This record gives sequence, C-alpha cells and structure tokens, in this order.
Amino acid sequence: MQEDVADRSAARLRENGRPEEYGDMGVIYEDAFVIALRDTVEFRDGSTGPYIRVIGQAAGAGAVILPVFGDGRILLTRQFRHNIRDRQWETPAASPCPRTPCWRASTSSA
Repeated sequence: MQEDVADRSAARLRENGRPEEYGDMGVIYEDAFVIALRDTVEFRDGSTGPYIRVIGQAAGAGAVILPVFGDGRILLTRQFRHNIRDRQWETPAASPCPRTPCWRASTSSA
C-alpha cells in the first residue's frame, strides 16, 4: 500500500513539474526541534494517501494547564493519534521553546 501511495504521489508531482522524491514516504525534515514525517494513511472514506505529521523533539519534563470555565466545564481537544490510529481527548497542547520564553520567540523585531 505504501509503495502505491508513493507512486501516485510521485506521478502527481511529475505532472506539476515538481521532483518525484517529494512523494517519498518517511522522514522528510529533521532539526533539533521537530521531525516531519510523510506517512501512508487510510482516510475515513477508505482511500489511501500521504499524510504529513510533525513530531516535537523536545525532551524533559512538561506541564499541563487544564482550562476550567466558571461554570465548571473544562476545555479538551480531540486529536487524531497516529500510533493508536484513533482520536483521543487531550488537554490543549503547546510547543516548548528551548532557551527562550515562548512569548519572546514569537515576537517580531520588525
């Protein structure tokens, strides 16, 4: 199945004048902070195709902040998790900003 999806992706890329290797499955980018993977997945409608997911590389301790509204409701998100091939309820997530507070990392100097 993975080869079939990669071949179809390569054909589409060729038709659009892009390099065929852009359709390869596996690690497509990696740095000190993230790994980007292109995986073969089966979609809800039964079709198969490429899906890109990004995995954080940050290691170490973490924290969770659980948003609770005044009426007692809590905020959760429903995320698809590739490893269990299903959705699960989670607390809202954020990305770590090593060596720099996140608010500074996202502030433009322009």
